[in-house]
Amino acid sequence: MLSNKITGRLIRGFCTKYKRYISLHNDAIYLGQRRNLCIQTKSTLASTVSCGTRAIEDGIFDSLRVHPATSAPLATNIYGICDSRDEGKEAKKHEVKKQKNMQEELMGVKEGDILDLRKLLFTENRDYLIQCDGNQLKAEQLAGKVIVIYIMYLPLDDISDCKEWRKTEILKDVYNYLRPKKGFEIVFVAVDDVDNSFGKEMLSDPLPRTNLEDHFEDVFSFMPWTAIPFSDRTSRKRMDTRFGFRKGYCSDDMFIIDSTGVVLQTNALSCFKSYGSLGYPFSSERVKFLLSEWQAIAAQPTLEKLLSSPERDYVISNNGDKVPIHTLEDKVVALYFYADNKTTETNRLTEELKMVYKELAKREENFEVVLLYLYDTNETTGYRTEESFWKTFKTMPWLALPYKDPNLKKLKIIYKYPKYYESSEKEVSLLVIIGPHGEFCEPCGAEILSNYKLQGYPFTREKALQLETEIIKKLKLEMIWEPKTIFSRKDGTHVSLSQLAGKRIILFFGLFQDEFLNVLKERFLDTKGTDGEFEVIHIYTHDEEVDLDPAWLAYPLPEDFPCASDILPCEFDKRFLKCGLFYDVGDCTRLLAFNQDGMVVRDTAFPTIDDTNFPFYTTGLENEALLQLNSVFQWYCLGNDDSSSCKAGYVGPNQRCTMPVSLKSSAISTYRVWNDDESYSVGLMAETGDGRRLL
Repeated sequence: MLSNKITGRLIRGFCTKYKRYISLHNDAIYLGQRRNLCIQTKSTLASTVSCGTRAIEDGIFDSLRVHPATSAPLATNIYGICDSRDEGKEAKKHEVKKQKNMQEELMGVKEGDILDLRKLLFTENRDYLIQCDGNQLKAEQLAGKVIVIYIMYLPLDDISDCKEWRKTEILKDVYNYLRPKKGFEIVFVAVDDVDNSFGKEMLSDPLPRTNLEDHFEDVFSFMPWTAIPFSDRTSRKRMDTRFGFRKGYCSDDMFIIDSTGVVLQTNALSCFKSYGSLGYPFSSERVKFLLSEWQAIAAQPTLEKLLSSPERDYVISNNGDKVPIHTLEDKVVALYFYADNKTTETNRLTEELKMVYKELAKREENFEVVLLYLYDTNETTGYRTEESFWKTFKTMPWLALPYKDPNLKKLKIIYKYPKYYESSEKEVSLLVIIGPHGEFCEPCGAEILSNYKLQGYPFTREKALQLETEIIKKLKLEMIWEPKTIFSRKDGTHVSLSQLAGKRIILFFGLFQDEFLNVLKERFLDTKGTDGEFEVIHIYTHDEEVDLDPAWLAYPLPEDFPCASDILPCEFDKRFLKCGLFYDVGDCTRLLAFNQDGMVVRDTAFPTIDDTNFPFYTTGLENEALLQLNSVFQWYCLGNDDSSSCKAGYVGPNQRCTMPVSLKSSAISTYRVWNDDESYSVGLMAETGDGRRLL
């Protein structure tokens, strides 16, 4: 290895031969701006001589500078000796800035970057963009417009590639609405994934057509916006490099740029899907404003705020008449988020809604439905047209928002549509019930209508709980057993139902935690011989392995009873319809408590021990019914009594349904899910002390 001193002498010798003087640093030098040829002090003599000679004789470099890794001041220009350190520092700063800019360009764009679109989109030979109809858009026509850069890899595996096709359909909706009204344009950039001719300048004569060019024209024929010509490989490569695709730094393929060149969004597709044309000009400030405004509407909803827009203050009938929105303010109005009509659930809900609509009209109830014909969800994008809208709407007797109305985006965000269930991957139709003058807002109307039909009107959770409570209060012990029915204890003694008259009675079946059973037994023994004493009847099937408590009464069911809940009359089943399946809550685990008069005071699949009057009086029949309904429909976040934060959305002031907050114990319950063929599966559910639900 050569010392730094020897290395320096050798290179100065080469420079003297060519009548140039080079100032070198002892540690390293950086040779060549164009080839970035580095001569380092620890190189071998042969390598140093070879590299130095070739670099000088080829005339590659204009200057030699200190390697950026070193801390020495910048060296001089090769034509003279630097006599000022300030000049060297300025040159170094300039070089660092230049390298930084080059690195940023390679890393793609980010929000807030400023781009010169004229340099990126156009060349000296081309000052226009093309359109699929053969027209051209001149560069000056983009002035003052918000520009969307849409980059796509070609070739696609299939011309009808589902992912890209959906993107194009989403863009079409925004483009067709905004282009005639506001400054808005989209530029399609085809990124060539197989053509190696990138880098060739655009020729004055067209290049020979290739299969890829035909593919580009096929894809572009579906787009109403502009594009960089496929023949302009230089511009396409420049866009590809600047936006970070070729280097793999960028996963987004749509960018929104304002009229001054500022990058507003790097994930434009998400913005378009969520806000549509309402998001224009798609800045972060605009998005925040919309969310703030819509949150305020959700807190105090009225039909005018939900349905109207600056351009429209009406809804339409199926014969095209315009109905002013203010005429609906005195009515209960159901907003019908109409999902894919290919699903059985949607068809069933539509028929049930038609029946209820007809019956309520006969009763002269102030009830109306507004159809929200969805066109931009995963199930409907590209499949629904204005023709299909009118074809569907003509079969319905109610009103609707116009086809592809921008307000649909707002309503979807406010009511968190689509709402998916764990039992179904498909989008589910939704009914949001708005009370007169916004007195209440019920996002769970579809579930309530499906389970309670006409008697569930006005289809609120409050009404559902009222009905559940009224139903269970009708249950009497005589409806379950005859007075002569015999119960037995483990010691062989027997007691008839008639002998239990005037006593408080607990009957239960299914799997309960030991903690619950131990507390129940403790209360049972403590109250024995007092005015508060009660009897416990344990019901079980013939194939159950149960450990009977000696002090409790037992009732084994005959073999033709496959489930213990079958002992109850069918009208008292906790069977709920959701997504085409029936959920039997309490079918395998349930506790019922009767007072001295034989009236039901408790009915739960999730018994708790949070009251000194346990097991008879806790949070009430209504709250226990709510727990069971919530276990199926997930109406509320368990353990959270803030109704405004429930999963289903905003609940108005007339909705008093809240979740019990303190559950000091936990209970395990099983339920059956019934299929259309009358088969069923069994699920296990646990309600924990802190309000969490475990499945």
